[in-house]
Amino acid sequence: MKYEREFILPLTGTALGPKQYGFELGDEFLAFSQFPEADTGMVHLDLIVDKHPAFITLQFVFDGWLRLNCDRCAEDYDQQVNGNFRYILKYGDHIEEESEEVMLIPADLHEFDVFQLVYEFLMLLIPLRKVHLPDEQGNATCNPETIALLERFKPAEEPDPRWGALQSLIDPSND
Repeated sequence: MKYEREFILPLTGTALGPKQYGFELGDEFLAFSQFPEADTGMVHLDLIVDKHPAFITLQFVFDGWLRLNCDRCAEDYDQQVNGNFRYILKYGDHIEEESEEVMLIPADLHEFDVFQLVYEFLMLLIPLRKVHLPDEQGNATCNPETIALLERFKPAEEPDPRWGALQSLIDPSND
């Protein structure tokens, strides 16, 4: 598949120094990668490959948006995603991941596939709690009907009587 080959970077035959690649990570990327969090979006990726005699630095710069599902009201919303990640490929005699940011690669490796790195870095840009952003006044922009329904069926919070018994052990004057 052509789309698969877009993320394979040539390592041999390229000059020392920086070289920039641009990728548009849209719906096709999200579908191809079976991205679990979103199926719609547009994220621009600038990948700066800086080749040195003993290592290669990969600088990933993401900027765009993904359509996510709100954890609060279950409606879709557009989430801005932008961030920078650095990854280093050090020359060695075998392939080994030394740390989260450094991978050892054979010096005679002809090409390197960055698809998995792009996927993982994009996943890291998604917030843990996905909710609509508040408006300029700080008010929630979630679906008001859904929020009202959630409030209506919210269980009544009654204090656990065991906490009162424990509190009396700390402060006997509360009896």
